[in-house]
Amino acid sequence: MLLSLAILISVLSPSLTSKGKYSENDSASDCVKTFKSEEGKEGTFTSPRYPEEYSSGQQCKYEFIGNPEERVQVIFEEVQLYYISNDAKDPTECTSIDSIRVQIKDEGDLKDIGLFCGEMDNRQLMSPNQFMEVIFDSVEREESSIKAPFKGFKARYKFLTNFGIYTGIQDKADKCIFTFTSRQAKSGMFTSPNYPGDYPRNTECQYVFKGEMEEEEIVQIHFLTFSVEGIKPCTEETKSDSVSFSNFGFRISDRKMSKLCGNFLSTHQRTVTSDGPYFRVIFKSNSVYDDKGFEASYQFKKKKDNNHQQSAENNRYMNNPAASFRSRINSLVFFVFFLLVLC
Repeated sequence: MLLSLAILISVLSPSLTSKGKYSENDSASDCVKTFKSEEGKEGTFTSPRYPEEYSSGQQCKYEFIGNPEERVQVIFEEVQLYYISNDAKDPTECTSIDSIRVQIKDEGDLKDIGLFCGEMDNRQLMSPNQFMEVIFDSVEREESSIKAPFKGFKARYKFLTNFGIYTGIQDKADKCIFTFTSRQAKSGMFTSPNYPGDYPRNTECQYVFKGEMEEEEIVQIHFLTFSVEGIKPCTEETKSDSVSFSNFGFRISDRKMSKLCGNFLSTHQRTVTSDGPYFRVIFKSNSVYDDKGFEASYQFKKKKDNNHQQSAENNRYMNNPAASFRSRINSLVFFVFFLLVLC
């Protein structure tokens, strides 16, 4: 008799988590899920009862496990969480409030790569390996305190081998090496991994450009957007992510070509030109921070045509009195500043 009563109570009672309770319409399967690559390469996941209002006082965990060569990409299409402190679309504090925490595994330890609250859409994240975990927390409160319905969230996930890079020819071993040849296309675009979302940590990507040697081609790179976490001179000592360049056939950067990082490039830095038909762009991120990355264009040109273009631009500059005058003024200002420093 007692055993039957215990079974009846367990069936009728709402499921519990270690942190709180579910409503009668929620279940443990809604709140604890594991998505494996072998069961499907992409799909969607949501907060319990989405798009209806979620319950307070619960914690949900969504775990993603890919194959060793895969990365997990998650795109939060819509997030609408309970938030009353200030502007929900520009929250300043996400602790002790309903939130979404995104974690990755780094040498066996879980590390946060995002903590979100309030409202947002189309936020895109990627793991540096085949694991990712999303934790949805809603704090305990009186349901009557909610003045408006809050949907929770809806997100998409993908297990990717291309690092979210969709141009160029990828290395056959699914490494982050992409080749662009003049025969394939004379011009095009390329981006950092997972662009326009944050690039993953602990990731190195190489973009190899091969022009026609007989035509004496060169390649010109122009950065349209650039936001790579770091400070000059963009070295490991400053814990900086970086973009470097090489005219060589192996993975080392040219000492004569400066590494790039930060979120501001001068007009001169935005355009980089190779010495010859072979060129390599190397993007490298560490385990500390992440950022939006970059979007760039490339164009293969004949070297003599590029030299003619540069000569024409120099002639236009020299024949422009206003530009020449500004140049002399800038030189004079610099000279005066230099003298003041010496004094």
